[in-house]
Amino acid sequence: MNCNQCHAAKDFVRTVQLSIDDLVYAASMVKERENIFRRFSLEAMPVLRLGAELSRQLMRYSSYEPLLRFARNAEKELEAQIRGLQHAEKYCSDSSASRDETENYMISSGRICGRMVEDMRMTDISERLGCDYLRYMICLIEGAVRLSENALSYELCSAAVVPIRSISRNGREMLHNMRKLLAIID
Repeated sequence: MNCNQCHAAKDFVRTVQLSIDDLVYAASMVKERENIFRRFSLEAMPVLRLGAELSRQLMRYSSYEPLLRFARNAEKELEAQIRGLQHAEKYCSDSSASRDETENYMISSGRICGRMVEDMRMTDISERLGCDYLRYMICLIEGAVRLSENALSYELCSAAVVPIRSISRNGREMLHNMRKLLAIID
């Protein structure tokens, strides 16, 4: 690994570590009175944004074409998911969940976010940019898929179901592809 790659890997890890605190802060800012879809959006969008940002960062420093192709597709997909959630928010401002359902959702999504953050903090850092990128992205996308599946277990406005299902379905495909790539480059 040349010196530029080493610095890029260290910068990448530093960015992730700072972003973990941002994810925790964003999740803590969700108000108790928010409806389930709004809570989901406020928890999931920072995760999706971080995944897109990490993909852009990787594209600046990596030259390995299969990884670059994945990162380009991941960035496009994650940005599309964010737009889908933002579009659905226009139609899903009403709360249809009971107080108990909202509280149950809060508890389960809090556990999911906590696990994702802990997984990211415990990720083995190799200072090999591609491996570190994939390991962190796996944590993020697993978290997004779990948040999605959790949200889908509650009654949601119909406009919310399509983008949330998309996050779950496309996230599973991304996880499969990332694990394959990691097995090749690790």
